[in-house]
Amino acid sequence: MHKPVRIAAPSEPPVSREQAKLHCRIDSDDEDDLVDGLIAAAVDHVDGFSGILGQCLMAQEWRQDFDAWSRSLRLPFGPVIGLPSVTVRNTSGQIATVPTTDYALLEDALGPYLRFKDSVASPMDLYQSRAISVSFTAGHSDRESVPKAIIQALLLIIGHWYANREEVVTGTIATQIPMAAQSLLRNKRRVGL
Repeated sequence: MHKPVRIAAPSEPPVSREQAKLHCRIDSDDEDDLVDGLIAAAVDHVDGFSGILGQCLMAQEWRQDFDAWSRSLRLPFGPVIGLPSVTVRNTSGQIATVPTTDYALLEDALGPYLRFKDSVASPMDLYQSRAISVSFTAGHSDRESVPKAIIQALLLIIGHWYANREEVVTGTIATQIPMAAQSLLRNKRRVGL
């Protein structure tokens, strides 16, 4: 399995500027750019393939490429809410789209996966690399669907970074992520394969 590629970013972050400002007790608009940057940094830290949760927060488009055919193709993270397309590339480089009736999106204890129906024949002349591409939509459809513990953890991280703008604060034990945020995120993490 290759590293997944994000095709389209979410249209909005899971935490709004207004939520973050309320949490940080900011009354003016003078620091809106800073707040937006803190939201983006906190989301980047938690979200997607490289985020500490190993899942997507808001709906976003991804592509996962595979070199070989298998009846089941494991997707790297979820929650998966859609499979826009599955394509197969042959040795001549021609790409064919697999009909949506030929596969299903399933999930087990290890996470989401695509399963081809038993009636679908294995392609014989696959391209040497990235022969099968699965495009999928991962994340939650709106802010209200994101688990409240994740939203609270993001707000704690944003608030911590807002209050502690330097890497080290003299006379205190500063952590990158507040312990309360770590606790909230701990049981939401996806276990690796």
